[in-house]
Formats: sequence, structure tokens, C-alpha cells
Amino acid sequence: MGKEKLNASAPKRRRRPGPEIGRLSQTSMCLVMVGVPILLWALLSFAARRQKAKIPNASYWFAASRRGATVRFLFTQCAWFGVISTVFLGCVFWLVSAANAGAPAHPVLEPRQMHVALGAFLAVVATWVTVLNMRFSRETA
Repeated sequence: MGKEKLNASAPKRRRRPGPEIGRLSQTSMCLVMVGVPILLWALLSFAARRQKAKIPNASYWFAASRRGATVRFLFTQCAWFGVISTVFLGCVFWLVSAANAGAPAHPVLEPRQMHVALGAFLAVVATWVTVLNMRFSRETA
């Protein structure tokens, strides 16, 4: 069997440069990368504003004298979570792009790099949740 026959049976992929990344356009991908963290921030901030946030000692922290500081702190933390998730999504996107650049016909995501990225993200989120829990477990600001 000749090399030409093998190449003819291989699936063809578009290799033209352009605004498309996979099935999403660059604009759509940018909207996802920015929109997901903003949506998370908005939902978490809405929960904090409506006092629907599930925090320890919520009645203490949402009392009239502490409510403003508590909501500001939660907004800040939600913004940091948006930054963390944006960095993680960017890392995943970079890994997928690197996999597609290496072997366009059969891309392979490097599991070690993905595990490192996921592990780092989960470690940061675990630390973030621990800090939030410690902050709201005590009844002093």
C-alpha cells in the first residue's frame, strides 16, 4: 500500500488561517473567556447582595452595622474568583491549542500538563474557600 493511498484515506482538516478556533470563532471564544467569569461574579455578587450567601454566622455578618463591609469583601472575593477561573480557562485553552498545533490530524492533550493546571486550580480554590470559611467563622472583622 503506497503512501499516497494512506494520505488519501486520512481525514482532511482545514488548515487555512482565519478567525475560527475549532467550532468557535475567536470572538465567541473571547466572549466565553470573559463572559463565564463575569457571569460567575454577577451570580455570586447577586447572592451576597440578597443575603442568600451561605456563610457561617450569616445573621452576624449581614447585620446592619457590618453589611456594607461584608458585601464589599464578598464582591472582592468574587472578583478574585473570576480572575482565577479566567487564568485556568486560559491555561486549558493554551493546552488545547498546543495539542492541535503539534498534531492537527490527531491532537493529543498532554495529561501531565492538564493535571498540573487542574491541580493548581483546585489548590487555589481550596485555599480560597478555606480563607473565606476562616474569615466568616469568627465573629470579629
